[in-house]
Amino acid sequence: EDSSKCEDLEYDDPYDAMGGANPRHFSAYHKRLLGWITDKQLPTVKAKDGVTTYWLSPVETETGLKGLRVPINPGENLEPNARQSEFIIEFRQPIGYDKGLFASEDDYNGALVHIPLKTEHQGSTFLHTPLLDMSPDGPGYSLKVGRSWTAPNGKVAIKAKQVKDGRLIVEVMITGAG
Repeated sequence: EDSSKCEDLEYDDPYDAMGGANPRHFSAYHKRLLGWITDKQLPTVKAKDGVTTYWLSPVETETGLKGLRVPINPGENLEPNARQSEFIIEFRQPIGYDKGLFASEDDYNGALVHIPLKTEHQGSTFLHTPLLDMSPDGPGYSLKVGRSWTAPNGKVAIKAKQVKDGRLIVEVMITGAG
């Protein structure tokens, strides 16, 4: 599908604190920016060719791996000032503030994927993290268990394998990392 026709709806992410009127947990990415989780809980996937499996704990819980930072162009350094340089993968569950949050119950069993974007407006830099719709045929937004998605550049593929023991098993495949 032609990605140039995608819409960026800044305040329409139902899983973001700024995306609706109800209180909710911050995303793993924003919790890391606030210092509420560590780099070990939101690590950067190492840029090496092959498949690596990760077990993601719900963002709403205190322990475990909360998400993954996956370089869009593996083998290149993440540029902190780049407009877009990584995908953020996380697992959300209806816990605490997120109880009753989900746009679709199908999103309980899948990975949410965001892409941090830096934009300039009237001399100021802003960061927002649009949610990528991994279920364009509906319902919901997550990459459902059993499904895979490959980035447009073909260098990154993500598969939501299964939910087991309250965690999401995710495979990340890197190709062409050099």
